[in-house]
Amino acid sequence: MAAKIGYEIPNQKFELFRDVIGLIIKEELANQFTLTGDAVFNSDVYIERFVPYNASTELPAVNISFKEIEYTDSSVNYNVGENMYAIEITTKAYETDDGRADFLSSIKNHKLIGTIAYILSSIEYRTLGLPTGTVMGTSLKKIKIFPPDPVYNPTQSTDELSVVTSMILFGVTAADEYNDVSGIDAEGVRIEEIFTNMQIEDSGKGYKILIINNV
Repeated sequence: MAAKIGYEIPNQKFELFRDVIGLIIKEELANQFTLTGDAVFNSDVYIERFVPYNASTELPAVNISFKEIEYTDSSVNYNVGENMYAIEITTKAYETDDGRADFLSSIKNHKLIGTIAYILSSIEYRTLGLPTGTVMGTSLKKIKIFPPDPVYNPTQSTDELSVVTSMILFGVTAADEYNDVSGIDAEGVRIEEIFTNMQIEDSGKGYKILIINNV
């Protein structure tokens, strides 16, 4: 049977949302770093990175990955569902006179969790900055903290760094409209038209978000 779709199938909305979430987080964290000078905000942000971090040189870091869609309504023209994304936050610290490494790393991690949750919950990003109708709603679903690595052992305490990872589960509700060949909206808005000062670059370890100028 011959193929019947006579056009290139566009990227889907779940791909668009994943990238936009990463760009928003990178841009707003960079702004917080400028405002506060707090080094924890000078975090690298990745999309779909699965290569382990070099804890000594690559942290703190944030990684956004697409997890699943749970559909709630459908027809021949569209599927409505909640797109789920895991936002993984990884921080490090060394033991100092101010506290154990695992405690200090946790404090940094919690700072990033709170900031990112605030950003994604703010009224400015309720539709992720996308055209009206693209996003039907967003919501924070879960925040989870994982045990530090290594787990503190008072009989073998050293000044080696401690790494803490957490995850924010974030949902974006939208309709995929299969008669919409632009893949985004009727006007064909593209992500590079919204984030003109940013780009997504293949780092070889995952797609890394870069700010290319300050506008």
